[in-house]
Amino acid sequence: MKKPDPRDLPSYAIAEAARYLGLSAATVRRWCAGQPPHPPLFALPPRAGKSPVLLSFFNLAELHVLAAVRRQHGMSMPKVGRALDFLRRRLPPADRRRPLLSPAFAAGGLEPFAEKCGELAGLGREERASLRVALRAALQRVERDARGLPTKLYLFAGGGTGEEAARISIEPGLSAGRPVIDGTGLVAEIIADRFRAGESIGELARDYGRSAEEIAAAVGCG
Repeated sequence: MKKPDPRDLPSYAIAEAARYLGLSAATVRRWCAGQPPHPPLFALPPRAGKSPVLLSFFNLAELHVLAAVRRQHGMSMPKVGRALDFLRRRLPPADRRRPLLSPAFAAGGLEPFAEKCGELAGLGREERASLRVALRAALQRVERDARGLPTKLYLFAGGGTGEEAARISIEPGLSAGRPVIDGTGLVAEIIADRFRAGESIGELARDYGRSAEEIAAAVGCG
């Protein structure tokens, strides 16, 4: 029996994914579970039950890429679905299940996808250019294996899309797949809980032996 890919296992609740990626839980639920008459935008991991909805690492990576579209221009779910259908038709059959994660999308599908999003959202030239920049920035934070599939995701602290350093990462098999300070097993959520309990960034940096910037990024993603 073939061992399941840990990246495709049900591992994350809707609220968790929303918090990590700086999206609303309602948006993540609509995209991943669907909203009649609109089907889900993503293929969820195979599992026995249907409730509660649980997402895989692959789903997190898909949400991470698509969040660039949502944050830039707030496209509605039907328009996002139409843009994804357009992208699937341009990709090889093997890449259509997860079009935003496909090597073909990273290699050359981004431009036509961004243009289609721009067309559907009625964006001008400058807005389409900013959307392309945001999508490229999101893709640059996805590490891939030899087959081109995601193995590691670098989060935008606090859901941002700027040029901040990639300090917080998610990697299946490391710290139960929770966000950590990159290169360590230090879980961002634990650090954030201590900060919310009253400890300062400086105190936490000294305690963990990390930089204040890393601790602040952990707090933003935790």
